Amino acid sequence: MMEHIIAMKSTHILFITCIIVLIAMWPLVTKDGSINTLNQGQTNSGQKIKLLIVPGHEPNDGGAIYLDRKERDMVLILSRELQQLFATDKRFEVMVARDESGFTPTFQSYFDANADTIKLWQAQKKKETVELITSGTLKEIKEIEHNRASDVAALHLYGINKWLNDQRYDLVVHLHINDDNRKKRKTPGKYKGFSIYIPEKQFTASAKSRMVAESIKKELEQHFATSTLASEKGTVLESQKLIATGRYQTLDIPSVLIEYGYIYEPHFERGAFEQGVAQQMAEDTYRGITNVLFP
Repeated sequence: MMEHIIAMKSTHILFITCIIVLIAMWPLVTKDGSINTLNQGQTNSGQKIKLLIVPGHEPNDGGAIYLDRKERDMVLILSRELQQLFATDKRFEVMVARDESGFTPTFQSYFDANADTIKLWQAQKKKETVELITSGTLKEIKEIEHNRASDVAALHLYGINKWLNDQRYDLVVHLHINDDNRKKRKTPGKYKGFSIYIPEKQFTASAKSRMVAESIKKELEQHFATSTLASEKGTVLESQKLIATGRYQTLDIPSVLIEYGYIYEPHFERGAFEQGVAQQMAEDTYRGITNVLFP
């Protein structure tokens, strides 16, 4: 009898272990093709996947500059290529946060009408995060130092995060081009290659963000080099401080921020970039996302 009870307990433990493993390995998309949303653990069964593309920086300020190349303008080219790919895919509902005219009316009107609400919400999320760190519930990590966003840019980024949560979007992709902090700005830096940032593993949606990022990396590295900067080793990097990936736990959905390379690299020359490189980067990003959502 004792042996029978022990055997039953062992079977029970094995069953529970298998369930835990299956949950950990649960795909980003269910068998009916719908993405698993994170805000209430539900699925948008039969609905299109809601994707937001965010070209990095403010319309008229910020971003890397090298000779005649401006990051904030170049990522618009990339976003157009990416939007076109998703627009023809009936499984997606895609929006872009800004275009050549500035932030799209949806977002500009949201920022104008909700600036105070966004600031109060961000302050509350910051307070909650500080309390978690103080109590030891959340551990701070060392990470790459990034340029500080201006107050206006920060308001817009936090506003986008809040809007995404409220609108129950499924995925957000931020598009950027990197730069090397050097004294001689008119000469190329010493680093090259792309990297992808995601929420730190203690944050909501980190695991699913990594799934998307690793899939994009797999596609991009077939055509472009990964970052040679030592602190970007591994290519897919976790962050607690980037607003785009949910600083102060302000984002409930999977997010990736792609640095497609360093702006002084030859393939970012305006002619080459506009005549094929941007399209290739967009196609790689599109395949990376669709491959993980619809394996």
